[in-house]
Amino acid sequence: MQVQTFLTFPTVISQSKHHVSKEEKDAWFNLYLKHSNQRGQSHDWMGYERVHTDESFPSIFMDRLRGGVKEYLKSLSINPSKLDVQLTKCFFNVTDKNAINPHDHMENHISFTYYPHVARGKERSIVFHNEIHGNEPYQHFFMNHCKEWTQNNCINEGFPISEGVMYVFPSKMKHDIEVKRGDGKSEVKGFRDVASLNNSRFCVAGDLLFTRKEGVEEYSRVLSSPKNWTTI
Repeated sequence: MQVQTFLTFPTVISQSKHHVSKEEKDAWFNLYLKHSNQRGQSHDWMGYERVHTDESFPSIFMDRLRGGVKEYLKSLSINPSKLDVQLTKCFFNVTDKNAINPHDHMENHISFTYYPHVARGKERSIVFHNEIHGNEPYQHFFMNHCKEWTQNNCINEGFPISEGVMYVFPSKMKHDIEVKRGDGKSEVKGFRDVASLNNSRFCVAGDLLFTRKEGVEEYSRVLSSPKNWTTI
């Protein structure tokens, strides 16, 4: 008997690695202190989700973000000629040794996490969760019945975080940060100065939407340009 196993429907996580200068770190730290509250806390759900609107943002990061998104689309053979990519929000998720609860950004299309600074000992992996695997007959079946984790059955996978790494991934994918012994619970820490930020795992995160490029008339199952939107 001849048996073949085929792997199909993979999920793409795109990684790029960048050199981070001291000047770039200082710029990010200054942006954090500007986009945080009096206790040194900053997060999208606290209302600090407009980092990308700061006048300094394009020179710090836009080229890197464009490059990362371009490679992600290229890996999926997506033709961008009829698409614009809208950066809907950008925020900080800066932690010490704290856990991050599993979450997604499902209201958007693709998301990114970028780590311009990771203090020694604060390295962790970002973990992506496949809540219902294509091979799983029902949720949690594999968790209870698989004797080992392989590419055919894994329901989560971790990717290492280090300085200068950026990941681009589908917004609907649930993700969190690995927890090591001694790590604290998930909470928003306060960082009031550069010295405390130097002792952190510094994450810049954001979400993006695909919209129809202005001037393209065909529908093509894509949102129209936000220039045409009206609030009612």
